[in-house]
Amino acid sequence: MSLRAVVTTPAAIVLAGLLAAGCIGPSPSPSPSSSPSPSPTAPPATPAPTSAATPAPPPFGTALVDVPAAGLRLPVPEGWELADAEALDDPERRADIVARYRGADALLAAAAEMGDRAVPAFAAFDPSTAGTGAGLATNIAVLVAQPSVSGPLLDFVAGFIGDGFRDAFGAEETARERVDTPLGEAVRLEYALAAQDGVTLTAVEYVIGAPAGTLLVSFLGPTDVAASLEPNALVAAMQRLP
Repeated sequence: MSLRAVVTTPAAIVLAGLLAAGCIGPSPSPSPSSSPSPSPTAPPATPAPTSAATPAPPPFGTALVDVPAAGLRLPVPEGWELADAEALDDPERRADIVARYRGADALLAAAAEMGDRAVPAFAAFDPSTAGTGAGLATNIAVLVAQPSVSGPLLDFVAGFIGDGFRDAFGAEETARERVDTPLGEAVRLEYALAAQDGVTLTAVEYVIGAPAGTLLVSFLGPTDVAASLEPNALVAAMQRLP
């Protein structure tokens, strides 16, 4: 399996799941002259819950970074290269990132296909993986889709992403659970991916019903590096932007 398959296929599945969140909404009301008849429909989109977990202190060695498009502050390891929504939309900046971080070309190309329905809001790359020939450059990414969903729809979107991710290329799902985050309820997904150049890869994803939209916060990279990131601790320390 090629590295492009590892990056692009999940991104396409994520796109489909996030677009589903944007396409499912309340059914239109019947006209006065028509008689409504019961029919099975998807549950309507619901706003994210107002209650959320209290943010934990940012882990040692991280700094809080504002991601306005997602309405959050995210702890990111100090020294990582950051790209906001404007940078990710700039051709010269994208070309520079692609030239230095393996797999970033497919990642950014897949993000570009999402258009306005699921917007890349942020990415961060581990500079120690720049220019390396093995595996995939370790990265954190944030995507935003509209509307914000919760309850059954959040499970639907997360399940769509997760099941497709597993079925597309045989990734092993190691965890799927409901969790509370400082931005609202979320579904956490974790996968062990096929090795690339002898390097095993891990993906940890959080699908969050947040005030700013339905967020996908993902952590992807070599298994040992991903574990050292402690994604759970980073998500637990996220803060809502005022």
